[in-house]
Amino acid sequence: MGGDGVSRRVFAFRSIAVLALVWVGAVGGFALLSIRTATQQAGEELNAAGSALHRIVSQRVAQHDAHLTSLAALVQSADPPPREAVRQVALAIMRFYPRIVSVRIVAPGVGGAGGSGEIIVAAPSEALATPLPAFTAGVFAQAPGEARAYADPAVPGRYFLGKRAGAPGRPLAMIVEIDPALLVEGEERPEATRLRLELGGQSLVDRAPAVPPESAALETPRFMRAIDSQTQPLKLSLDRSLALAQVVPMGSVLLFAVLSLIGLLALRYTLKQRRDAARSRAAAREAQERSLLLE
Repeated sequence: MGGDGVSRRVFAFRSIAVLALVWVGAVGGFALLSIRTATQQAGEELNAAGSALHRIVSQRVAQHDAHLTSLAALVQSADPPPREAVRQVALAIMRFYPRIVSVRIVAPGVGGAGGSGEIIVAAPSEALATPLPAFTAGVFAQAPGEARAYADPAVPGRYFLGKRAGAPGRPLAMIVEIDPALLVEGEERPEATRLRLELGGQSLVDRAPAVPPESAALETPRFMRAIDSQTQPLKLSLDRSLALAQVVPMGSVLLFAVLSLIGLLALRYTLKQRRDAARSRAAAREAQERSLLLE
């Protein structure tokens, strides 16, 4: 009897230990599955929002090319260019598109096409006092009609679109200054995301989430895509950091923990009842056999 009691206690301890391990593993597996599902869903949402924002920014960037083409046509409509008409058109464009900060038409300076150049049209007029970017000579070196985007480290948070225009032998550099932060309006930006715009490896826009998570533990896959433009190869990226509480539904995990524990306890009770019944039947058979032998 003593040995049987010890055996039962050992069995009970082992069964409880196994039950606890199974329960902890089941709850942990459910929590990990919840994290994976929530993270994947957040990634899909970020990708959808990023794709929509990518289309919007690509369309707005294409407008810059259209404005530059219109200005080039006006600049080349007469020799010399109709300066006041060009200036008025540039001001009208800036009024309707505030992200276009300035427009300058530059003629080669004393040093020829490689010189710093001389501003012959400036909109607004304050742009006359702004030093020409270092890449101005590079605009003169472009092929006629070619447009190219430049990022100037001396002017952070801005980029420039340069195009060569003018009559043959008398080149003109058209330089449009753009504020990339205005390419994305407030309500268009996905919530709780970090938004970045880069050009040629130089950061132009870097906006942290308006309300960052209190304890960022996980992060969805990053959305990154180049803007659809041959002249302005901006790179758009979005990151959304997730706090652990955002991807682990505690209510669901606790409910699963309670239900799974009840289920495992019920299973243990059923197995114990079957084991006890089997032992009782075995003891009855053994007693019956002994009584038959004594007869």
